[in-house]
Amino acid sequence: MSVRKAVLKGLAVAAVLTFVTTAPAAAADIPSDPTALKSTVTTAMVSHGFDENVARDNGFEIRVNSVGEQYSVPVSESAKTLVEQNIAASAGPGSPTTRGSGQVFGPCGSSTIYLYKSGLSVLKIQTSYSVNLPIQFRQWGVVGASGSGVFNVPFNSPYPGTAFWTGYGQTSVAGGGWGQVAIGSYVMKVDGNICWAGAPSAGF
Repeated sequence: MSVRKAVLKGLAVAAVLTFVTTAPAAAADIPSDPTALKSTVTTAMVSHGFDENVARDNGFEIRVNSVGEQYSVPVSESAKTLVEQNIAASAGPGSPTTRGSGQVFGPCGSSTIYLYKSGLSVLKIQTSYSVNLPIQFRQWGVVGASGSGVFNVPFNSPYPGTAFWTGYGQTSVAGGGWGQVAIGSYVMKVDGNICWAGAPSAGF
């Protein structure tokens, strides 16, 4: 079994693996010139349902349309204003489509990973998401493998955040390898929408 398949299998069954976990790096550690980055990959994020309690607490209501699709509707004045401001600002890969009455379908945003090898043994990591509303919390991480084994760099946050976010980290590696936004990474938007990352991956 390849290293990549072994890691993915371990994530799926929660097997006990030895990870190298590191603290976030400073933004200045990432090259400012995008062409200097070794690999850059962006994928669409996908909606995996709604949390009605989160939606209600933030002034939204979850409804179901005639074909069984759930969608959120702003019912408080503050929620209506928030939607108007943020939907208008949404653009780029993974932008959602709107079908009347504020119903949002299709991709719920985009997720990105940037990998940059610094010297012989340091891998710089930059990961980001862009969604159409602020978030309630984030469960996010980057996993991968190199000649020195597998690694896991977490970027979780239990706090509300903006609709656009970028995180920085680094880890020790040996030789080449790969990294990806961990399967199961997601953001919970303030309208209750559970928006999963597309697990973009890249080599280094």
